[in-house]
Amino acid sequence: MEARVAALEEIASATKATLAELKSGQDRLRDDLKAAQDSIRTELRTGLDGARDRQERDFRLTFGALIGVALGLAAIMAKGFKWF
Repeated sequence: MEARVAALEEIASATKATLAELKSGQDRLRDDLKAAQDSIRTELRTGLDGARDRQERDFRLTFGALIGVALGLAAIMAKGFKWF
């Protein structure tokens, strides 16, 4: 009977050690995932800031072109109606 108890105690201690290793590995994995998440978040913010800057520049260019075309057409109409 004592041999069985000793075997069970040995199994229990091995199980405790294995569980401790798994918890340690889980903690490392959690830390790695957190670091990867922070890195992705930083890259995404940088990319979105760049896209926002390009979007603003494109809007200004398009709006300026629209105003230029409107003024050009107004000048053509004024010339056609002999307003100047």
